[in-house]
Amino acid sequence: LMESWLDKKQKKWKSKTFSKAQLSIKKHIYPEFENRDLRTIKAIEWYDFFERLEYDLKIPTQMRKLLGFAREAYDWAALYCDYKENPVREMQGFIDRHKGGNFKFVDIIELPDLVSSIRSYTSRSIAIGLELLLLLFPRPGELQKAKWEQFDFQRKVWIKPAEMMKNNKEHRVPLSEQVIVLLYRLKEI
Repeated sequence: LMESWLDKKQKKWKSKTFSKAQLSIKKHIYPEFENRDLRTIKAIEWYDFFERLEYDLKIPTQMRKLLGFAREAYDWAALYCDYKENPVREMQGFIDRHKGGNFKFVDIIELPDLVSSIRSYTSRSIAIGLELLLLLFPRPGELQKAKWEQFDFQRKVWIKPAEMMKNNKEHRVPLSEQVIVLLYRLKEI
């Protein structure tokens, strides 16, 4: 059933989303339940499995996604295979919500000190990269994976290609004079 559900999802999801979901399912659910038919897995087995993911492996966010995948697979089975049982449907309320801490942040008063610390960092390329992160606000990894040809210095724009973006659409980020100066310095390094 899980394979059939995945086949159905592959047609609807973007390839990157599908690949991540498939990898997660194969990494966590398949080893636990081997090639068992979903109809033979008891609710308590699912509960123990998800609780172990959350507390032992400490991956609560991934656990929630996997719980959602399992719930959808059972819902799909009800629709396409006339299987009405869904042992994970009501489980969400019984698994404790992960209480993560707040993200660290810099108060506006601390910002000048942060910028000063970044600029005085010993590795010039890392210092420039950190300052660019402050000025451009890219998603994690976008700046790291950026290519020089994506930066149009004449038009003062960073053109992120569609395949780099979450929504698969080209994205343009305006470049300030300060960013352009930093990019030229980084290019020299």
